Amino acid sequence: LHNVPVLRGAAHREGLDAALVAGVIQVESKWDPDAVSRVGAVGLMQLLPSTARFIASEPDPPPGNPADLTDPDVSIDYGTWYLRYLINRTGSVAAALVAYNAGEHNLAVWRAQAAATHRAFVIPADVPFAETRAFVGNVFNDAGIYRRAYASDLRPSIPGYAVITTTTTTTTTASG
Repeated sequence: LHNVPVLRGAAHREGLDAALVAGVIQVESKWDPDAVSRVGAVGLMQLLPSTARFIASEPDPPPGNPADLTDPDVSIDYGTWYLRYLINRTGSVAAALVAYNAGEHNLAVWRAQAAATHRAFVIPADVPFAETRAFVGNVFNDAGIYRRAYASDLRPSIPGYAVITTTTTTTTTASG
């Protein structure tokens, strides 16, 4: 486990369980700070450069230069900020993970499709992208492993992996 003080600090600042952040990093990049996805997402937490620029433009952005996503500290700070942003917008950790992987637009479309048939949107069953279904399951699985294996390093743990707030924003952005 790398960058524990930064990971723990960013998670605490955003009201997230550090094990959840570690789970995202494990699934997204396997802790490779130089990882680049096929769609251009960069760093430990695999953010698109456009998403990092959006984050930097918001009030009270995390520390660091959004152009430095291969810097593990910047990636963790920006990725953790973005995960909190998505939790606030989507209302749950699971929905935020869907949006983190497939984009907010896709999540909104899938939720609307479920609503049009008068039923709740169920994760993972109603997520049509196999990659996204696997992403959500793998993040929760790996977060549980990190929570157990590194409990003393990642304290405090947060039940449900995040403090869920009722604050939402209406800003939209491209997501990675």
